[in-house]
Amino acid sequence: MHESCRHLLSMRNQLKKASGGIAEWKAQTKDWQRQASQGQADCTALKLTLVTAEATHGSTVKCLEQDIRYLEQALAKETSLRVSVEGQLAVATAAVTTCASSKGQVEARELMANQRLEQLQVNWDADVARRTLAAADEQDKLKLANECIDKLRGTVMDLQRDSQDLRRQLDVAVACKDQVEGAWNARLRDIEKKLQASDVANKALRKENAALKQELRIEQQLFKGSTALK
Repeated sequence: MHESCRHLLSMRNQLKKASGGIAEWKAQTKDWQRQASQGQADCTALKLTLVTAEATHGSTVKCLEQDIRYLEQALAKETSLRVSVEGQLAVATAAVTTCASSKGQVEARELMANQRLEQLQVNWDADVARRTLAAADEQDKLKLANECIDKLRGTVMDLQRDSQDLRRQLDVAVACKDQVEGAWNARLRDIEKKLQASDVANKALRKENAALKQELRIEQQLFKGSTALK
């Protein structure tokens, strides 16, 4: 009887310990359920954040793609304009070459005219020296020589004016060529900068999207781990 009572007391103590363990296990189970609910809420929030980020990223990528297409179209137009400008430059260059050639010819003619004038002047001076002792009928020849000299001087003046006009045309053509080349180079640099900025922004958005996806995968793995512990 005494042994039976002692055995009953021992079983009662074990039952109390088991009840305490069950209560502790229930509390721990509730805590795990609370953590699982919190993890589920966090996962839902992360999914919503990812969806929002992907939508924002998609919209931004579309905008960037539209900007890139616009810039590509602008670049194509600029390329076409460049071909046209290069054609105009070729025409201007040919005109400059023609002007330079004409300038050389005019200068050569001017030099020849000056040399001829100088030679005529020398001949005239010698002729005057010889003919001062000649008869009166030599006055007609003297008048004719003066008219010839006046014509030659007029020709030289005309050639000088033509040379000045050609120089001015050459200066205008060179200035036009420099202005067109400067404007084209500036527009080309601006387009290249815009394309580079678009590429940098697109790469940054792709990198951010990859980081968000990696973070979501980590959170999902953590949530699966916590679910497996239950």
